[in-house]
Amino acid sequence: MIRELQIHRQELLDYHERLQRFLKGEAGPETLDLPLEPTDDGGTGR
Repeated sequence: MIRELQIHRQELLDYHERLQRFLKGEAGPETLDLPLEPTDDGGTGR
């Protein structure tokens, strides 16, 4: 479980970095890698 949380933490840190670059105008929206359609997983991402 600790390893899974570490993975999620790193994913959030990576996303935060991409979001900061987008907000500064250094990257386009494709960098955010957002889902284009709602998912059926109830927001769990699985």
